[in-house]
Amino acid sequence: MLSYRHVFPAGNLGAVLKHLALLATLRAATRKEAPLAYLESHAGAGSYALPEDGAAEYRTGIAPLWQARRRLADPLLRDYLQLVLRAQARGTPVPGDALPDLASEVPLRRYPGSPWFARATLRPPDDLWLAELHPTDHARLVDLLRDRAYVHVERKDGHALLRAQLPPKARRGVVLIDPAYELADEGDRVLASLADALRRFGHGTYLVWAPLRGKAAPSQMERGILRLAPAKLLRVAFTPQAAAGMLAGGEGGAPLGSVLWLLNPPYRVDEVLRAAFAECAPLLHVQADVRWLLGG
Repeated sequence: MLSYRHVFPAGNLGAVLKHLALLATLRAATRKEAPLAYLESHAGAGSYALPEDGAAEYRTGIAPLWQARRRLADPLLRDYLQLVLRAQARGTPVPGDALPDLASEVPLRRYPGSPWFARATLRPPDDLWLAELHPTDHARLVDLLRDRAYVHVERKDGHALLRAQLPPKARRGVVLIDPAYELADEGDRVLASLADALRRFGHGTYLVWAPLRGKAAPSQMERGILRLAPAKLLRVAFTPQAAAGMLAGGEGGAPLGSVLWLLNPPYRVDEVLRAAFAECAPLLHVQADVRWLLGG
């Protein structure tokens, strides 16, 4: 498990899908004044230098959106890209900070991870609980977020973190489960962890990400999540089209499609994501899917 590091897929299609969904969820959740807890099971280093070689995965993910940033109109896409632009400088933003102008001439050299987006969105009354096992990434994450008392970074198994911190003291919470899926049974571990979390904190909001190919077995995971019978279940996915595979250099370098399940998402998150995907899907050469599996 420690061989995997989030730097490898930083800024790829899966990261774009995950971070758009996460940002939409957190923006909606923080409209209420009541405190909120955010928990992330596999947090990574929080910010990544992008590789310069032509095979880098971000070239079919964040890069097309970055190039088109001045003409994008969707509010969620602009919000997301402003935070990516802010990530090119040192330091992490806090709610209320002035975000930079998307017309700024700044080269894309870094990509922020999920903790960055959470840190930029959540407020001092909120709590951030982050787990990262890799010693190097854990140290970098601690350094990145060390200025805030309400950020807790633990070097432990992410599933153990969920068991320890759910239900949260705030009684409101958003949970991101985003493992590497290096092990053949990782999907089963996610389902077991999710089942336990729902028993402890059934009205919480959960985001569960998985790649569409590899060891994750997303169709099996989806059946397992449906069996857990959350009140609401929204499925969002990016499936690369043939043109995207050619952009990445053929079958061997084809972009990785991914799926994300949102359990008990805030009101109208599905509408926000549909609007954002309608504008960005042609740029990313993906088929974007947003549909309710339960509730809605």
